[in-house]
Amino acid sequence: MRTLIAHLTPAKAAQVKRVSRSTISRALKSGELRGIRDNIGHWRIDPDDLEQWSNTVHAQPSVHTAHRDSEPPPSAVLAMEKMKAALERLEAAEHRATVAEQRAETAEKDRDYWRDHAKELTAVFKQSRWRWPWSS
Repeated sequence: MRTLIAHLTPAKAAQVKRVSRSTISRALKSGELRGIRDNIGHWRIDPDDLEQWSNTVHAQPSVHTAHRDSEPPPSAVLAMEKMKAALERLEAAEHRATVAEQRAETAEKDRDYWRDHAKELTAVFKQSRWRWPWSS
């Protein structure tokens, strides 16, 4: 069993590998980097584990820089959110237009049906001998 004296704190490990302490903490929490918690809950990292993590998982020269470069800038995130909202509004408008077209088509069919029905009734009425008493 190794002693805890040879182990590094997350801050010291970050300093050694020239990354941020939060990068080390995320790696510890995700399990990418092996570490030991002491009896008061502080992380201790074996230098060999740190070296292995640095060589295998993070081959780039600076993990902090690579992480920063992989995230889109805030202005791009805002632009993407605006674009997503605009697309949602467009889809809603297209749906409303489709529903309106269907209603218009149904109304036209109803109109044509009742027009034809009125013509038939008019023809039947004209053929009958019955008249209103006040019309001659």
